[in-house]
Amino acid sequence: MMRFASALLLALACWAGAADTRIALKTSHNLYSKVVAVWPFATATAEPVDAANALVASPISTAFDGVSGVLPARVADTRGTTGFVPRFTGTEYFMCGSVGNFQRTDKFSVCVIFKKSANVLGRIVCKGTSTVGWRINANANGTIAFRLSNGTSGAEVATPILPVGVWTTQIFTYAGTSLASGVKGYRDGVAQALTINDDDLGTSSITTTVQFGIGAANVSVTPLSFFLGDIAFVAVFNDELTAAEAAQISMNHLDLLELNRTSKTKYVRYLINNGVFRGR
Repeated sequence: MMRFASALLLALACWAGAADTRIALKTSHNLYSKVVAVWPFATATAEPVDAANALVASPISTAFDGVSGVLPARVADTRGTTGFVPRFTGTEYFMCGSVGNFQRTDKFSVCVIFKKSANVLGRIVCKGTSTVGWRINANANGTIAFRLSNGTSGAEVATPILPVGVWTTQIFTYAGTSLASGVKGYRDGVAQALTINDDDLGTSSITTTVQFGIGAANVSVTPLSFFLGDIAFVAVFNDELTAAEAAQISMNHLDLLELNRTSKTKYVRYLINNGVFRGR
């Protein structure tokens, strides 16, 4: 009888894990230790975007300097969920301090959940100027590019074309090799075939004192190359994420956004207690 009861409890636990994968994933996908900073922009109401409600920095980050810039208005989130997201129309941007000041030999990854409104050149996120640092571009030809540059040369890859008006979770990972082949791309959790546009980064430094920008480049000097579209989420990691981690983020980002809309405090507590980007 005891053996039967144990088997029954095990079966019920397995069933519960299938219905609620938070149980199953509790220890298998803990990205919290890799998070440098996270910006969960989506909210339940259309309150102004400001330092009080726009951003949440990871508690493990010491480099986060808050938010300033020309802050965007919020528009309705069109992903089939209730809520609002910031819209960038060609003048707005965030200045986010020294976050993401990686060297070319550092491993790191970036996740952006966004929708572009036009095929024009714009920096979705950028740590640096138009020539030094690293960035994710929306290109005029419809592709999304990841570039590392030392001022005179660089390494750059581009994704397949992303249609205008389509929400996507774009992740780039970098292996710290100083080579374009060290970059991997994932769109909505699926590995992408990347085109190499440039591959002569060399050995010069890519670090810069220009602040990390969302929506434009060179944000602490003279902002330029403005992004056109909506951005719901940005996260920076201090490691090369695996394919499984990229898939997990893409699968569960809406759950996290819903948590964020409910309460920034609950959102951060969720990250701390359960690990980042675990789904239901």
